[in-house]
Amino acid sequence: MPGIIKPLGVSNTCNSTSSNTYNASLVRITHYDNPNTAHTVYCYYSNSSLRYSIVIAGGESIILEKGPTDTINCSSTDATVRIVPIAYKN
Repeated sequence: MPGIIKPLGVSNTCNSTSSNTYNASLVRITHYDNPNTAHTVYCYYSNSSLRYSIVIAGGESIILEKGPTDTINCSSTDATVRIVPIAYKN
């Protein structure tokens, strides 16, 4: 994982509402809840078919690559999972 990332927008709640996150190709997803909880993050192609899903445990932060028109949503129903578009900083 890169040591430095460059945020490209504001952090938003990742929940059941799909978002393409400013047409970003890289996003950072952080789960702020306790380590005993986990949420599934779903990435969909622009035609709404599932591209992949991944589980993120509480206290973790991950960087995902996606297509600019792909959308992401999460099983979270609260504000404990946040998503922000990023780029690697050289």
